[in-house]
Amino acid sequence: MQHIIQRLFLFVILACCTKYAIPYTYEPPGRDPVSIDNVRSSEEAVQLTTANFDELTKGKIIFVKIYSPYCPHCKEIAGDWNKLAKYYQELPDSDDILIGSIDCTDSPKGKDLCAKFKVLGLPTFLYGDASFGGVYLEEYPRGDKTFEEFKSFAAEALV
Repeated sequence: MQHIIQRLFLFVILACCTKYAIPYTYEPPGRDPVSIDNVRSSEEAVQLTTANFDELTKGKIIFVKIYSPYCPHCKEIAGDWNKLAKYYQELPDSDDILIGSIDCTDSPKGKDLCAKFKVLGLPTFLYGDASFGGVYLEEYPRGDKTFEEFKSFAAEALV
């Protein structure tokens, strides 16, 4: 009888623990699905994927950030990139300019674009005429990655 009570007690304990247990994601902090979704949803720039790239960039001059949601450098410049995207969204005569973002971890939508553009490091910034699927895009010259630098570069390069 005592053996049955012990097993019943153990069963009740296990049932309670599994009901309220938080699932383990096997991911370090910042790489869990909730953190990644928060980073993706905070993007102000147009999120480009293989499905929408040609449609959204047709006939436009683009400036694109290629990033990973858990890359420390990408997170560091995210605020300045969002400011640039908002600035161009509010500019009255900027219909032919697109400020975009491509998430290289978003498989297969963004990952395929990163492979297409042969991205070797993150973050990477590409700019230029998006005709022909972005074949003629150039890489942003090395330098500061601040809102002011992005803005002054875009004013010269995206005309």
